[in-house]
Amino acid sequence: MMLQKKSSPGSHLRTSGPTKSMSISAVLSAAHSLINSVPFQNRTDYVHPTSFITIDEEGFPSARLVVPLEVAPDFSKIILSTRTNTRKVAEIKASLDRKGVTVSASGAVPENTGVPASCSWNDYRNRGGWLTIKGLASLGKQIEDGTKIEIIFRPVHLEIMSYNEKAHEDADGWSPVILSREGENQWKRGHAVPK
Repeated sequence: MMLQKKSSPGSHLRTSGPTKSMSISAVLSAAHSLINSVPFQNRTDYVHPTSFITIDEEGFPSARLVVPLEVAPDFSKIILSTRTNTRKVAEIKASLDRKGVTVSASGAVPENTGVPASCSWNDYRNRGGWLTIKGLASLGKQIEDGTKIEIIFRPVHLEIMSYNEKAHEDADGWSPVILSREGENQWKRGHAVPK
């Protein structure tokens, strides 16, 4: 009796190979392309629904779909807009209070201050993919006569795994490409943890 060789896990997912040589600008371009793949009013300006995740007072994640006002080309900033009386605003304010950050009467906080949050997009085309961006969320200026407020999200960690954009670190397509940055520094490969 001859034994047949079993295929390795994920062998049916083989891709063109690892992307360790993928430049940072190519990674950011792949991330924008993945965002644009999310159907939303035939837009092609990187403004597509994202799952915005904050942490509630009990330490549980709260996720909701929001449409950003702006996604910076270099992912240095993502601006969201929401009503002033939403749970996401309350959760950000409460987290800032726990950190001892003073929130002004207008809702604004000092630049480069924020609390951990994340934005996530899923790519449902063909074999799929995902993009998760972790960063620091703070409250910006009030808009529309004070009924809305900007949420300023400053990314520090970006992970993308996309078969469509060929953004993955291994030949099998299981490991995401990971970028990190600190403050206003440029993106680099590796991990970063929001402080």
